[in-house]
Amino acid sequence: MKKSLFFWCCCMAYSAIFAQLPNTDLFLIDLRLNKKGNCSVQGQPQNLTNRNGYDNQPAFLPDGKNILFTAAQNEAKTDIYRLHLPDKSTQNLTQTPLTGEYSAQPAATKGAFTVVRVEENDKTQRLWLFTHNQPPQLHQPHIEPVGYYATTQKNKQLAMFVLGSPPTLQVAAAADTAGVIAAVNIGRCILPAPGKPNSVLFLHKISNQNWLIKRLHTETLDTKTIAKALPDAEDFAALPNEGLLMASGSKLYCFNPQTNQWKVIADFSAIGIKNITRLALSPDAQKLVFVAEINP
Repeated sequence: MKKSLFFWCCCMAYSAIFAQLPNTDLFLIDLRLNKKGNCSVQGQPQNLTNRNGYDNQPAFLPDGKNILFTAAQNEAKTDIYRLHLPDKSTQNLTQTPLTGEYSAQPAATKGAFTVVRVEENDKTQRLWLFTHNQPPQLHQPHIEPVGYYATTQKNKQLAMFVLGSPPTLQVAAAADTAGVIAAVNIGRCILPAPGKPNSVLFLHKISNQNWLIKRLHTETLDTKTIAKALPDAEDFAALPNEGLLMASGSKLYCFNPQTNQWKVIADFSAIGIKNITRLALSPDAQKLVFVAEINP
């Protein structure tokens, strides 16, 4: 009874977080990475959405010309949209008035993508698969409540942020009936590790003052610390040279693996951008889409 009550409270608390959606936009900026591991931005960020409402959780498609993102229109439940970067055109890919979809990621089948779906009871949160011209289907039916996730590039293992007290990083295949706990007290950002096809990167909150970005091998469950995270920053992007990007406030930072140091590479406060959070890097690592608020 106590376990059921705890699970129900966790689900309600997590759904409440999703219900309090901030007013955010997506911004695009060009990046350059040199042989010394230094990263720089080119030009000024371009506002891709530029509207009142929730536009968040971007993910590049493999072509590098389109992104998936989560959006809420007029206080409705969230849907997954595709945004075509050359002309900024958008298309609602889910159109589900009774459920909310979040955290879309491209799937192995062309045109398909996975999501975290808050189901019709507003409590259950599982991974679903959307495929073109087919009804959506459960991708991982047994593990819940899932908040965030990543899929490894080679063995297609799922690494999932599973809500609890504390939240856990669980590894499983789509057909598994239970996950293996690989870490506890993790952050929301989980990414496939570039150049490490069976590994993911995640944020491990050792204490309030000590947050580490680590790499997990999903078969052996071995971990390696890559960098100390910026204070109070949840989100990061992974560069192909084992470098990292993070943000704090209006500033964008790059971690150079050769010097083991974070460096400010941009400050967008002068143009009203603030509270930068989620980051998505293009497949060629030359474009960055980030989520931020903007001063009115």
